[in-house]
Amino acid sequence: MKHFPLPFLLIALLLPWTAVTGQAANLTTANPCGLVPLARVQAAFPAITGMEQKDFGPHKNCSYLDKFNIPALTVTTGRDPDSPARAMMENLGDGYRVVDIYGLGDEAAMAVSRGNPKYHIKGGGVAELYIKKGDQFLLLAPMRIKVRETGPGLEKLKSLARDMLAR
Repeated sequence: MKHFPLPFLLIALLLPWTAVTGQAANLTTANPCGLVPLARVQAAFPAITGMEQKDFGPHKNCSYLDKFNIPALTVTTGRDPDSPARAMMENLGDGYRVVDIYGLGDEAAMAVSRGNPKYHIKGGGVAELYIKKGDQFLLLAPMRIKVRETGPGLEKLKSLARDMLAR
């Protein structure tokens, strides 16, 4: 039987624990519900009536709710996995095309839905806006609010993202 040195065993046991509990990843992660006041989000998107925070592993998530208490906009923060913003949006698959966004964070990209007449999908809706800043990311995902790839909805979303990044 082979014996391993004690330091090796400690590292082998503690490294998975920190990965599972997220202790190593959460040290500098921002609270997305505290990035801007709820009133600021409601000013941009009046359909928002409340918010709730939920964490998913090492990521923190704030769901901005509509009048039915269903998430209308989600904001997620976490440690960036060291991938380009464009690559993160390309991971959503063929149902979306990726558009680079300039002037937000260190780099940013958004996923825009592709149209599909077979399923009556118009296309052109923003699914996610992913922003990298330093070793962190900020992800905004409009779900029950309409944000098109151009126009006032996108400008409101980008302005909200700028305010969140300023924190």
